[in-house]
Amino acid sequence: MLQDGKDISIEAFLIAVYCKYLIGARTESGENIAISEPHITPADRKLISGGSPAEFLKISPFVSLGLDKYPVFMEKYEQFYAMQVAEGLKVLLQ
Repeated sequence: MLQDGKDISIEAFLIAVYCKYLIGARTESGENIAISEPHITPADRKLISGGSPAEFLKISPFVSLGLDKYPVFMEKYEQFYAMQVAEGLKVLLQ
């Protein structure tokens, strides 16, 4: 999709929300979330614990995609990461 110039807004939104879920382990209202992700390795957990959305893209499920090398993806991803989930959904639905 990225190489074909397709709109990647939905993918960027979903990965940004997943990142927020794993990094924060809380809902937007502050409630703790019990995280159970068996495919996340100890090395992934170390990257996640750093709290960086850019470093999050280096965890094993995403590293082979090289998403950080696509400025168009990074722009959308960082935009959605900075928003609350509901705001991001509004942007997608426009």
